[in-house]
Amino acid sequence: MAFEPARLLGHRGWPAPCHLFVSASPAPARRREPQLHNASDTELKTRLLALNGTPREILGNDELMELILPVLRADFAILETYEYHEEPPLDVPITVFGGIHDRTARPSELEGWRRQSTSSRLHLLPGDQFFIHGMASEVVRLVVAHLTPVPVPGNHAGPPD
Repeated sequence: MAFEPARLLGHRGWPAPCHLFVSASPAPARRREPQLHNASDTELKTRLLALNGTPREILGNDELMELILPVLRADFAILETYEYHEEPPLDVPITVFGGIHDRTARPSELEGWRRQSTSSRLHLLPGDQFFIHGMASEVVRLVVAHLTPVPVPGNHAGPPD
């Protein structure tokens, strides 16, 4: 969802983002299946359970799911109805995070992000689609590392001696 706004900024001649971070999402040229935004409540709950990111206690709470399902359907609709159009790569670094065992955004599908930027990096971390649950501190460390300027030899940031 951040990729198209980054493109739009460039089309309008506005400043580009300094960096784009993507997590557990196949490259935009990939076609998304199945169409979960049109699935029955039962089918959607079954898929959420299979994704391993929603606790059973939440899925079993009908009152809570009545609030959550419309939001999830809207998210899935955005992903599943998105139409990719080929354009030159962004001149914005893209860092992609993914779970080594993710079956939804497989590492090979994450590689496709390399064609969307003149500079990209891929970090595969232990886990599945929801690797972030156990790897949040590592993801934060990597984001900070990618956003921290690299010191230039001979360039001192402090006041002159």
